[in-house]
Amino acid sequence: MGELIKKFIEFFENQRISISRKITIPLLVILCIFLIDNLLGISYYWKNEMEIDYISKIEDTKLKCTSDTIIIKYLEHKMDEAIQRKNVFQWFASLFENVNIVGTQEFGTSIANDTLHNLREWFPELDRNQMWHTITSSLCFILLLCISLLMVIYFPFTSDKDKFGTTVAFIFISGILVLFIWVFQWIWGLIPVILNRAYINYSIQLIFNLLLISGIILFIVNDNKKVKKVK
Repeated sequence: MGELIKKFIEFFENQRISISRKITIPLLVILCIFLIDNLLGISYYWKNEMEIDYISKIEDTKLKCTSDTIIIKYLEHKMDEAIQRKNVFQWFASLFENVNIVGTQEFGTSIANDTLHNLREWFPELDRNQMWHTITSSLCFILLLCISLLMVIYFPFTSDKDKFGTTVAFIFISGILVLFIWVFQWIWGLIPVILNRAYINYSIQLIFNLLLISGIILFIVNDNKKVKKVK
């Protein structure tokens, strides 16, 4: 095991190996591990076995302590926790569950019936989808997050003297961007589905994000021009 770790470190320290290979190969290895695990269900069955074993022990303990209501309540509470437990990925995904965006509230009910009839023919109703809602409402910050995460992967393999500090900074920035993604999708989720057609909301959200991206690009371009003029 120690030899394997040593070779792993040598792989990253080897200057002959390009940065792209140092990034690509580990990612491919991780992907293969995930695929094998998914095909064989190793983590799935192991997790279920652990949960069943834990719940069985609680049930056995409850049978031994039937006269003690306090212990029974405590054990039932622990069982509920075990059943409803979420891992960090499930917890993160739950942040984007917004009860306000599940329903398809009617908007603009004062529109004439014939107009609505035509709309239903040409533009079918569509419920809001959480994935598309998040993408269109927070596209700008999602792109920035991707760039930030790439920097987190890239900087440890650079010759930058302060690469540790820079990497930590990008990790911190990534966390802030995740917060912005959640906040923006939550805010946009407060708006009812317009005419029961979620793609109208998607379009508005996407236009807003494209304008935001354009504004950022223009700001960067103008800032670079000012720097060049100063030089």
